Amino acid sequence: MRSLFEAGLNPSDAEILALATAEARVVLTEDADFGALVFAAGVRTSGVIRIEQEAPARQLAAIRAVIVAHQPELEAGAFVTSRRDAIRVASPPPRG
Repeated sequence: MRSLFEAGLNPSDAEILALATAEARVVLTEDADFGALVFAAGVRTSGVIRIEQEAPARQLAAIRAVIVAHQPELEAGAFVTSRRDAIRVASPPPRG
């Protein structure tokens, strides 16, 4: 699986969320702007994992921990932030 960058693509954050949702994929990011799209703009997702303030050597372990512990929430479209040794799970706004 290649990243969008590796595939030579440069979509907007909204386009990334739309593409990931259409393919039932979780978005992995360090970018806080995805939270604004999910919570302020109400954009639907198939889940977002945001890795924040994590040393590159620890990022993979942090991602794995989030997926193992929070797979059901991610499948429901949760926005999960992993920050060093803390994980915060935020449910998406109700669909209406």
